[in-house]
Amino acid sequence: MLNSRLKNRIAYGGLGTIDLFKRTWKLLHEYITLECDGVDLTSKIKEFKFHCILFLNITYYAGGTVPWSNDDEEKYRSSSCDGKLEVLGFTTATLAALQMGGKGERIAQCSHARITTSKAIPMQVDGEPCLLAPSTIEISFHSQVPMLRREKKSHYMPAVLKKHRKISKQQQSNSSSISRAPSTSISYTLPVLLTTSAEYSINRDNLERLKETGNI
Repeated sequence: MLNSRLKNRIAYGGLGTIDLFKRTWKLLHEYITLECDGVDLTSKIKEFKFHCILFLNITYYAGGTVPWSNDDEEKYRSSSCDGKLEVLGFTTATLAALQMGGKGERIAQCSHARITTSKAIPMQVDGEPCLLAPSTIEISFHSQVPMLRREKKSHYMPAVLKKHRKISKQQQSNSSSISRAPSTSISYTLPVLLTTSAEYSINRDNLERLKETGNI
């Protein structure tokens, strides 16, 4: 939404605080049922009276928060590579505290979830909001694709780039050796003619004219 994580947190925190007092969906548990891998978990929603339910397949949510804490043992940690969804519930209080390091209430980790609603309920899919009519929604693992990621500090260089860099260095070395070649001195022997003062006086006018024309 915004180009700063801090601004995102302020925006989400403000919206969460407003909803904390409005409590628009405080009776969400009356209009929804939930099954995870065939197990009915609706009773847990009614027990905690969740304000919203979150289905997550990545670690971060809502401007960089970590609603499913990864502080416990490996098998319960969230991962985008395990083919499982993390299902969490939030009350109005825990949703507002999320931007201050709060966590959601864990409901389940599952590969298939089934949600049935009996009333039009606002939802978000990948950040896109909509008002969904009463329906049955099924979420399951579809497939997995490899992705490329740039390492922060990588010393690997493809062979083509190495070869290109080697050629460039050789060219630079050759050009520097050419520019540093020793200079060769050239000497000339010029004849010197001796004249008398009388001859100089006779040819003086010619010498001045040559100077004026730039030929001497």
